[in-house]
Amino acid sequence: MKRTTAIALAAAVWFGATLSRAELVNFYVAQDGLANLTSGAYAGLPNPNAGRLTFLYAHAYPENPFNNHYHGIGVYTYSGPTNALVVVPTNSNFRIPEASTGQLPLTLVVATNGLHTGKLVNRKTVENYSDPRIRSVHDILPHITATATNQFGYGSAEYIMFHSSRGRWTNSLDGVVVAMELVSKSPELRVGTASQLEALVNPGDRVTMGNGSSFEFTPVVWAEPDTAPGTYELKFKLVDVSGGPSPALESGIVTFWYRVVGEPQLTIAQTVTVKMPAVTDGYVLEEAPTVDGPWTPVTTLPTLETVTGGHSSAQTGNKFITQPGNLATKFYRLRKL
Repeated sequence: MKRTTAIALAAAVWFGATLSRAELVNFYVAQDGLANLTSGAYAGLPNPNAGRLTFLYAHAYPENPFNNHYHGIGVYTYSGPTNALVVVPTNSNFRIPEASTGQLPLTLVVATNGLHTGKLVNRKTVENYSDPRIRSVHDILPHITATATNQFGYGSAEYIMFHSSRGRWTNSLDGVVVAMELVSKSPELRVGTASQLEALVNPGDRVTMGNGSSFEFTPVVWAEPDTAPGTYELKFKLVDVSGGPSPALESGIVTFWYRVVGEPQLTIAQTVTVKMPAVTDGYVLEEAPTVDGPWTPVTTLPTLETVTGGHSSAQTGNKFITQPGNLATKFYRLRKL
């Protein structure tokens, strides 16, 4: 069931011309280099995830790369009081999409080409977290070797991402061969690759992702097209199958949530959106059936307008109310108090 996939990185020009840029993907594999915890209730204690392969989500900010950072997904953690510690093989941030975002599970969509044509598959869509590609963190490490060049300059998005968390995720993965091991899955889900219909069937099954120093692996998570709408779950961990004398320790348990939504349906609502500046102190929003009145205050509280980017949202400087569009004619005004 093992399959190794490697990628060659294009050469970059270091001096003079524009630097070659990597396409930062959603997911990376690293080895945790943090010896002792530095924050939280267990600060100062040995890091239970130290030396372990770790699944990372890369929070990339194209508008401000200095904010780039990783989140460890399902890392080993402590539980309980400090005098009765229990090591747990996952953490509160154990799944994708991350619970803190409130995002719905990733939508499985119909494959239109390849081995899984006609199946419902995981594929990059407009949803955050949907790009299924997984790479070694060392594919964004600034380096030049005899076979590959990916020289990303100081201050580049790649450089900042690689060195984030004070270099916690920069340990060498030379000699490590990373594999994905199935922990559990909903019976409706199947896990394959671009060339293998099903690669992970039973708990303990493994598929080789690649050599730790440089790889790209894309699991194909799929379901039959007649699968009932609902939420489905996949759990896996990362293991070193190199057989070397000092293998990297296995990762914690990572969970992905997927959903089947059935045939898409259009919903058309007759509504009117009334938009105004976010700050209207000193003014009152009023409504009237005619331009001549009578004018009465609008009792609906406005909602701040936001736009979402990555895992965060930003205010636009506006707020709005939404009113049914099938009511009698209405007029609105901001009246200065």
